[in-house]
Amino acid sequence: MRKILLLISCLLVIPLQVLVAQAPKIIAYQYWFDDNDAGMISQPVSPATALDLTTSVNVPPVLVGLHRFNIRFKDDSLRYSPVSSSMFFYPVSTLVNGYEYWFNDNYAGKIAVAVSNTTLLDLTSAISSSALTPGMNTFHIRFHDVSGIYSAITSAYFVIMPEMLISGYEYWFDNDYGSKTSVNVASTRFLDLSSAISGTSLQLGFHAFHIRFKNTQGVWCSTQSDMFYKHGTENQNNLTSYEYWFDDNPAAKVSVAIAHQPVADLVATINAAALQPGLHKAHVRFQSGDLESIVSSGYFYKSATANIAENVISGYRYWFDNDQATMRVIRLAQPAGSMTLLDSVELPYLPLGKHMMSMEFRDTVGNYSSVSGDSVEVFTCQPYRAGNISGNSLVCSGMSGVAYSIPAILNATGYSWSLPPGATIVSGNNTRSVTVNFTPVAVSGMITVFGTNPCGSGIGRTLEISVTPPPVATISGDTVVCSGSTGVSYRTEAGNTGYAWTVTPGGTIAGGSGSNSVSVNWTAPGGIQTLTVSYVTNAGCSATKTIHVSVKPLPPSTRTLPGYIIPAGQTLCSDATATLIVSGGGTSPFLVQNGGSAILVAGVNIKINPGVVVTPGGFLHGYIASDCFYCNAVPHTLPQVLKEESFAGVSGEEPFKTTGDGFFKVYPNPTSGSFTLEMTGGDYPGCMVEMYSMHGEKLVGEQLPEGRKHELSLHDRPAGIYIIRVVSPEMSGTSRIMKY
Repeated sequence: MRKILLLISCLLVIPLQVLVAQAPKIIAYQYWFDDNDAGMISQPVSPATALDLTTSVNVPPVLVGLHRFNIRFKDDSLRYSPVSSSMFFYPVSTLVNGYEYWFNDNYAGKIAVAVSNTTLLDLTSAISSSALTPGMNTFHIRFHDVSGIYSAITSAYFVIMPEMLISGYEYWFDNDYGSKTSVNVASTRFLDLSSAISGTSLQLGFHAFHIRFKNTQGVWCSTQSDMFYKHGTENQNNLTSYEYWFDDNPAAKVSVAIAHQPVADLVATINAAALQPGLHKAHVRFQSGDLESIVSSGYFYKSATANIAENVISGYRYWFDNDQATMRVIRLAQPAGSMTLLDSVELPYLPLGKHMMSMEFRDTVGNYSSVSGDSVEVFTCQPYRAGNISGNSLVCSGMSGVAYSIPAILNATGYSWSLPPGATIVSGNNTRSVTVNFTPVAVSGMITVFGTNPCGSGIGRTLEISVTPPPVATISGDTVVCSGSTGVSYRTEAGNTGYAWTVTPGGTIAGGSGSNSVSVNWTAPGGIQTLTVSYVTNAGCSATKTIHVSVKPLPPSTRTLPGYIIPAGQTLCSDATATLIVSGGGTSPFLVQNGGSAILVAGVNIKINPGVVVTPGGFLHGYIASDCFYCNAVPHTLPQVLKEESFAGVSGEEPFKTTGDGFFKVYPNPTSGSFTLEMTGGDYPGCMVEMYSMHGEKLVGEQLPEGRKHELSLHDRPAGIYIIRVVSPEMSGTSRIMKY
């Protein structure tokens, strides 16, 4: 079924005596095609005395050719207007796809223009007429549809005027054309006439001024005339005083002199103390030379409220066309005793044309002034400026589902959004609320939005968006601990929100949940446990980090070490959390031979029985552990031989090496002073190396430079066992080295 566009203005004309009583209102209309009144369609409308009908109506299936459209209107007294009929042609196709135009009778010089298929063509196009001669001309145009059928030709006359330049003017007063003054000027298209014209010879009183202009061909334009009054006082052009009075009592007027000036911006306090509370009228007029201005009057209300220190203007309100639904109420941020209103006002989607604006001012006690009115003209109906954009200005690349919105824009029928590169709208496009995804390659930039409607686009609003890479979380703290360790501290980045720590069943969070630092009690008897933290940055980005913590089992409370021979190249370490007893003598001596070493560690005391022998070149060291520095806290057997490798005996063999929890090693071990620390898993940037004595004293703590191998020295240290600890952002490990 096709549709046609109907544009009809209808005004019911009824007898005057009925109109005076009550004007009838249109409540419906009926239409039909050809003589098919049985297929009449009725359509109700909102009651109105005049109806500007612009609508589409359905065309029933009809044959190609000429048809008649009939319409009539019904009022609220159920009377119908006469039937209005018009003819139209029903083509095979109603899609316009081109037009052609020409001037005068030059059809051979026609211009053909193709357009996209459309049922309605709004043709607003500049057409050149530069080839035409001045004078009367005719413009012809016709349209064709997709089937090649042309419309009727539409023609219009127009005049091309030759270029006219002003070459002079003449003026005179009253009816004295014989005393005219003629002035010649250089030929110009526009003449800005700001010239003083003397009227000294004129009598006091009213006069007429006449002026006309001449073009370069000697043709005069029509005469323009205006009235003016010639004064006879010294201050005829200056304001000298004003006077005011209240209600209908001009006898009590108050006169106030002012400095002689052509313009007075008058802000004055007028005393109304003698007036009774209630509604009053104030009048004011100005004196200029021997003339007085017209009287300006306005109503005001005197409040009975007492003890008002200062009654000032606190706001105002305005509306249009006596429709208070369009009212806007403005509150002044800083109340004032007087104000000059130089501000833009919001027009609530008023149609183009002239409108009446009404305004009132509000005082301290909440009373409004009398209504002031003025006319305004709307030249454009573009949308108003967009309001502030709400939404997160700090985001991470890769974030999704970020919401942005703005308040509704007056006059807008749509909303146009633009985003930084790498950001896309996933929902809400062309509305005032959108959902945005930021891809991993998104960059910082501006989000911009402005309102749109058929008149054009409004002024936009922007929000600067800072896109940052996703955060990389870290956890600092011991990754090797002893079973039963309590209050072990771990820390992650500060300044974020939503901190959440979790630990596997081998540990418990002892304190600090919800912050960037926690303490953990490790209850597992041994094995690998995990600790995880997650948080949200200020940009709303989530970060997560998990580390593995090796929980080492503790040695027994008491251990008795029987006789044992420790040959060269071997190291024995034995430990107990309380008491370590070393036996010796008899058939099972405890003997440390030349090149062998024994380390004894206990939490409380070490008992060495008679018969323990250390031969020259052997080494025995015992200490009381104040922390978890036992024999690496690994499962124990007796005797525990930690290192059984022998020293390199021939040239070219690899020196003896000791590994540090799998990611570094030290060699040669034992050493006479210098040794090498080598990272076995690759480069670990940001590593720290620490060196401790067997008493737990920290001897070295420094940052390692980049590289796999690092040369360290114990030359200034006495012979003995030292603990090497390496800490990276991801893990930590320990090893021992002996200096002889």
